[in-house]
Amino acid sequence: TNLTQTTQYRAVVQNGACSSANSSVATITVNAVSAGGTVGTNATVCSGSNSGTATLTGQTGSVLRWEISTDGGTTWSSVANTTTSQAYSNLTQTTMGRAVVQNGVCASANSTPATITVNPVSVGGSVGTSTTVCSGTNSGTLSVAGQTGNIIRWEYSINSGSTWTTIANTTTSQSYSNLTQTTQYRAVVQSGVCATANSSAATITVSPAPSATISYSGSPFCINSGTASVTSTGTTGGTFSSTAGLSINSATGAINLNSSSAGTYTVTYTIAAAGGCSTYTTTTSITVTPVKAISVRS
Repeated sequence: TNLTQTTQYRAVVQNGACSSANSSVATITVNAVSAGGTVGTNATVCSGSNSGTATLTGQTGSVLRWEISTDGGTTWSSVANTTTSQAYSNLTQTTMGRAVVQNGVCASANSTPATITVNPVSVGGSVGTSTTVCSGTNSGTLSVAGQTGNIIRWEYSINSGSTWTTIANTTTSQSYSNLTQTTQYRAVVQSGVCATANSSAATITVSPAPSATISYSGSPFCINSGTASVTSTGTTGGTFSSTAGLSINSATGAINLNSSSAGTYTVTYTIAAAGGCSTYTTTTSITVTPVKAISVRS
């Protein structure tokens, strides 16, 4: 019982005074206990585009088959392969692989498994909503959503995406403030060992801040002396208005002195809110003087 090495047995027989004789030999061949060995090294790959070979070492016995599991080793499926290596390619889920080894008549033994961890393909997702802001006085926060993987950095571009500059930020949100030129933002995402993926970009369109000056050269003006024209610089397209008593063209700023009353007035030039910029106003003062009465003495 419990032999650990191959052993031969024979009987020695003697009949009476005759010489003894040996029986034929029976051999009990003892197979070493099956040892499953070890399968290769664990690896991490990207889903759908991967390949490699797992190799068995340290086993005692012959490979009966290979087995794979995609549920963490709860259940195993057979692979018809009796060699000491097993190839894999284009896995889409984490997979464990092991060899089943048997030495002679001994019970089979499983190798230790190797695990091929499969990372999902990187997906960049999308960044917030594009918006329009006013130059120099603006702020906001952009967020990335729908991504697969970790944020490894953000990037911005001020030339419509021709070149991108790195921002050291690994969170899912990116703030901006006081931009003076149109800027695009995107996140760069990586899932495990997979290649990086860029999110769609959000564009912060920057409108120039309105600015203007107005003046009426020659003020004060005599009443009934024709037209006083405005001198303006800066943003165009605004409207002119004044305090009551001044006859002013709202589009051109020209003042009809013939139909205006004498007095000092405030003229306002207004640029309506647009492109993320607030309403802008600037003012100037103009004086219309009455005609001096001429006294005639007789």
